[in-house]
Amino acid sequence: MPLRSRMRQPTRRRWSRQGFALLAQLGAVADRETVCDVALAGICDLLRTSHSWLRWLDVHEQPALKIHSAPHAATPFPHALSAQSAALVQQTRRSLRVPDLSNPPHSLVEALPPATMAGALLAVPIMLGDELCGILAAVADQPRVWRTAEVALLEAIGAQLANAVQRHQLRSQLKQQADELATVYGTAITITSNLDLSTTLHTIVEQAARLTHADGGGLYLHHERQGELEVVVSYQLDRDYRGQRIKVGEGLAGRVALSKQIERVADYSSWAGRSQRYAAAPFYAVLAVPLLHDERVLGVLDLLHTERGAYFTDNDVRVVQLFAAQVAVAITNASLYNAVSRQAQRMTELAQASQLLDAHGDIAATVKPLATKGMQILRAQACIVALCGVAAAEAIHVVGASETQRAALEQSDAFRCNHASHSSPYEALTAETVMVTAMPGQDLVHDAGFASYWQLPLLRDDQLIGRVTFLYDEPHTWDRAEGEIARVIANQLAALLTNAQLYYEAHEANRLKSEFVATVSHELRTPMGAIMGYAELLTSGSYGMLPSAMHDPLRRLRTNADSLLLLINQMLDLSRIEAGRLELRVEPFHPQDLLHAVAAAAQPQTFGKAVRFDYAVSEHVPAIIMGDVGRLRQILINLVENSLKFTSRGTVTLRCACLRDGARPELIFEVTDTGPGIAPETVAVIWQPFRQGNSSATRQHSGVGLGLTIVHKLVGLMGGSATVMSELGVGSTFTIRLPLLLPTM
Repeated sequence: MPLRSRMRQPTRRRWSRQGFALLAQLGAVADRETVCDVALAGICDLLRTSHSWLRWLDVHEQPALKIHSAPHAATPFPHALSAQSAALVQQTRRSLRVPDLSNPPHSLVEALPPATMAGALLAVPIMLGDELCGILAAVADQPRVWRTAEVALLEAIGAQLANAVQRHQLRSQLKQQADELATVYGTAITITSNLDLSTTLHTIVEQAARLTHADGGGLYLHHERQGELEVVVSYQLDRDYRGQRIKVGEGLAGRVALSKQIERVADYSSWAGRSQRYAAAPFYAVLAVPLLHDERVLGVLDLLHTERGAYFTDNDVRVVQLFAAQVAVAITNASLYNAVSRQAQRMTELAQASQLLDAHGDIAATVKPLATKGMQILRAQACIVALCGVAAAEAIHVVGASETQRAALEQSDAFRCNHASHSSPYEALTAETVMVTAMPGQDLVHDAGFASYWQLPLLRDDQLIGRVTFLYDEPHTWDRAEGEIARVIANQLAALLTNAQLYYEAHEANRLKSEFVATVSHELRTPMGAIMGYAELLTSGSYGMLPSAMHDPLRRLRTNADSLLLLINQMLDLSRIEAGRLELRVEPFHPQDLLHAVAAAAQPQTFGKAVRFDYAVSEHVPAIIMGDVGRLRQILINLVENSLKFTSRGTVTLRCACLRDGARPELIFEVTDTGPGIAPETVAVIWQPFRQGNSSATRQHSGVGLGLTIVHKLVGLMGGSATVMSELGVGSTFTIRLPLLLPTM
């Protein structure tokens, strides 16, 4: 072997080791920019060149040209040479070897005239599969012949750079997909945790624009009835478009809503189908995606670029489709939530309305509150309640219409249940639900200004008792939720009318009962007065001296006659109060005299019992006040005698006071006893007729339980209140509060 060849072998081995080490180092570096820097520095070091450079053909996210100059470089970097040689390699896709730049090939003469610089150039293509992605080159200060091994090393470094590019692309794709998944997941969390549709939709449009690098976007909601799209989100546009509406089929969004297909427009400003509403808007590339749920168009999501030349990729379309599905879910969830909320609100309003219902003899006043509430809940403009089997004046009731409309509807026979003709479209005698969304042109109701109506039957025990009709001034369609609400209203109206009839019948029966009791009580007082008068004459000896054996029966006769007369008077008073025929006589009186008279009447009940009766009038009570002193005496005697009746030992105290601190001065009477007390469950019914503390007390003490009832009703007539506080084993306190009336000067 020649000596020169033997001397080169260690150098070649060392060069090979350094080359493999460089390639291994490049394979271990993850960051693409670092790989480029290490490769360019390693090329200058291994090949002993003054410059190395790398020109990327895909300039996205990186500079087009990267340069490295060795510390020993004697000449500046040849920019013109790098551009021309890169163009030549890009054209041929083959390595370019120039051993002497002072005598360049013809293809480089224009960029590098002869004798302008000395040195050598080696440039190789960087291939990523079949795609050229860059050019890698080395420049020497002196002419040199590029060896095959040097070319192979530079090509190997280029291959490592291609691998770095591929790794970077894969990492970018993985990062983008992870970002997409995280964004979609975050959006899904937003949808499930936030029922505010406006906030949710704005978040979705914002995230979709971020992932697709769009400059702005918008979202339309579809109004099916009107056939329109309304802008509800306007994100980073030239102005706020919210609230603006377009017809389905108008512009790009309207076209997408009609076709249910995704569309891309490269330049919206010159697109022939653009809407005139956006003629002056600075939009270029636009991507529009339909929002679909079960083939129903819920709206349209669009994104746009405001720079000419920008475009949306297939991956952008895929991403926006994901967000479109999220938007459809958000809109559906919000619609369901709103529907449930509206239904709950309607049911709540109906429940509140049912608490305000008052069934009484006036049918119009009975049905009006519920008819008005039902009209409000169903968003109707008028409501008609027609009744069967009643007088003509009570057969039809109109709520919500104007005076002119009300007069026309009330005069029409079409709604009357007892109308013999059924030629009108209302079919008033049927028990079926009738819905009409477009009124006949010559119809009376149409002439009154209504465009649609909804009729429902009012049934009682499967018998038609009337109909309720809700009228609208525009064509209206009804959903299932409205149907449920309307049927609830119809059922409540039927129940209310039934209760009104029962109330009328009960009121009439009670009136007859009161008249009967009043008549009988009045008729009983005359013979009872005669019985008591003859008993008094017999006792006084007007008919001669009676045997001693007759005195006790006569005394018993007088006692029972007094009790019977008291009962008759109580029944007469109660019947007068219930019939509304008891009138109060307001006159001046002395409170001290009133309590003295009550004490005189009650004192006999303390005889033979370990009970003391006391009374007191507060010094703050005026000396003269106004009121019905007779009825006040009756109230207080009833309360005191009731306490004395049930108190076997201790005290019964009657107090009179007044309270002038509040807005309405009050006169207060309190009767306190140390009796057995009243059970809590009995306190609630103590003022009802024919009630006593307990059944055993009823058997032990006389009376039928009308005294406290009369007290309660008389106090109510006087504008006051009657209350009781009691504790078993301790006693009870009855309190009467009345308006304090003073005599005028």
